[in-house]
Amino acid sequence: RDLWQRAGEAWKIMRKVAPSTGVSLIVAHGTLGRAMLGTALGLPEQAFRYFAIKNGEVVEVVFPEKSSMGAAGAKWRQVHPTQGPWRLL
Repeated sequence: RDLWQRAGEAWKIMRKVAPSTGVSLIVAHGTLGRAMLGTALGLPEQAFRYFAIKNGEVVEVVFPEKSSMGAAGAKWRQVHPTQGPWRLL
């Protein structure tokens, strides 16, 4: 629960300081990476185990234009070490 809350707070801070257009890079270990991805997609804590993100992997998240985190239509995919398909939730 604490991890999920910290991930949500981290997103709030990063979205305030990140450029409104373009790409931002966020680096985190696997556990925090799963929490960051889940909170970005607006999922409940129970979704934590849904994602299998390991240390060193790269994940890309795309939000629909003019939307906020957790908005319908957000998608994600693994990019490294292998590129996976886009996934919608």
